[in-house]
Amino acid sequence: MSGKTPSEIKALLEQAKAMAQARAAQAKAQMLQQQPQQQQQPGAAAPPNLDDLARRKAALQAKMNALKVAKAVPAPVAAAPAPVDARARAAQMGSMVTTDAAGNLIISSVASGKKVQAPSFATVKINQKPEPKKELKIERELPEELVNPEINPYLDPNLSVVPRERVSRPLKFAPKGKFISIANQIRTEQRIEQFRKELEEQGHANVQEEDLQMKDGFTKRDVLKDGVEWWDAAFLPNKNYEDIVQGHAKIETPDSLITHFIQHPVQIQPPNEAAHAASSKPRPLMLTTKERKKLRRQKRKELLKEKQDKIRLGLLAPDAPKVKLANMMRVLGQEAVLNPTEVEMKVRQQVEERLQSHLDQNAERKLTPEQRKAKEAKKKEEDLNKGIHVSVYKINDLSHSQKRFKVDKNAQQLNLTGVVLIFPTFSMVVVEGGQKAINQYKKLMLRRIDWTDNTRQDGTEVSTVDNKCLLVWEGQARDRQFKNFHFITCRTDAKLKETLSRYNVQHYWDQALGFKEEDMLGATVTL
Repeated sequence: MSGKTPSEIKALLEQAKAMAQARAAQAKAQMLQQQPQQQQQPGAAAPPNLDDLARRKAALQAKMNALKVAKAVPAPVAAAPAPVDARARAAQMGSMVTTDAAGNLIISSVASGKKVQAPSFATVKINQKPEPKKELKIERELPEELVNPEINPYLDPNLSVVPRERVSRPLKFAPKGKFISIANQIRTEQRIEQFRKELEEQGHANVQEEDLQMKDGFTKRDVLKDGVEWWDAAFLPNKNYEDIVQGHAKIETPDSLITHFIQHPVQIQPPNEAAHAASSKPRPLMLTTKERKKLRRQKRKELLKEKQDKIRLGLLAPDAPKVKLANMMRVLGQEAVLNPTEVEMKVRQQVEERLQSHLDQNAERKLTPEQRKAKEAKKKEEDLNKGIHVSVYKINDLSHSQKRFKVDKNAQQLNLTGVVLIFPTFSMVVVEGGQKAINQYKKLMLRRIDWTDNTRQDGTEVSTVDNKCLLVWEGQARDRQFKNFHFITCRTDAKLKETLSRYNVQHYWDQALGFKEEDMLGATVTL
């Protein structure tokens, strides 16, 4: 009974109850059949009393109830005596324990002298391995209205009817600083959005998003007004590209601009060729440094030889000996020995006269301030006549007053013209002038100015932008586009385009807008 399940026990109880009821009904039927026979037979025994039957029925019912309780509550199992070890058991029995060569225990009785090999397994409870616990599977019977598919139309036959036990899930903790970083990101986005709204309200930066997010150095051009490019307009009578499909294009007609004749371009002179042709002096021959030094030595040697020939012929008096304190005794000889003090005074006087003569000659050759300015202006003019050179620079931040002063003052001193466009995103510097002046200005922008230093003289920071200066483009132009050098601040995109169109230099801004630092790797400063 102990190995049966509760459902089997319940079935047995129902079966015993049914059998008892069947026996009681059978006994009652027999009693009813025997009662008339006993009435007919006067000598028969008396029928059983009904009270006795009721007592027997109550006793049987009590017995069945006791059987149910006994089956429901398992009987207590008597505790088995704890086994003892083989050595302890042999000691209690007065036996002697020894081991053989294999390490097995051998128990020998002192009285009989018999030897019995002890079991090789552990007999003590503590030395035995515990048996794995059997998992108790609980099966619950579900109501029929849930299991029967005819009653429950939503029953899925593929699912298990027996409900599964709930398994507790482990806690999942968020990593340290996760929500702090999310909050900082939200605050940053809110500050950027607020700053953008302020700029739009104040009208300080009406910059198009396409200009701010330039990619691959290309600018967005305006849509064609007439629907056709200007170089194709002469061949299309209706000013539309559908004329080519319809065959109205003037490409192979007699009056077309495209013919089988070869057109040679007109040759023009370089910008600096006319300046050299107009000057009276011919263009000098270019010599290397070594050739110029050699030519100077040859000229000095010829002049010295000519002077020596004139002295030999008596046309020139020989030069007086150049007496110094070091060669006084060797040159003057006997005179220096007789009166050395007087000779020394004369020698010192000659040294002072030579020094004064040298200083007077230098003073005569020295230019006056007016002559010096005229000479510098002449050099600048000659440098400018060789051709007009242009350089364009892109600066991230030009708000530092000291750097702005250097950019402005050096351009004026080098006789350069141009413009400095200050925009909210970055600044652009365009300078034009002679080749030497442009090279000196290039050293200033790329070497001499430390653009990463954003501190003022009082120690405060001007801005925290990673500032740098990039050389966007340099080349030669035909004419000057600016009359002087000045600064222009443009807060809006419309004003910027208006300023650039006034000087016809819109292409400089387009090139600086898409310029990247990687494009400047080949730029070098000419020493």
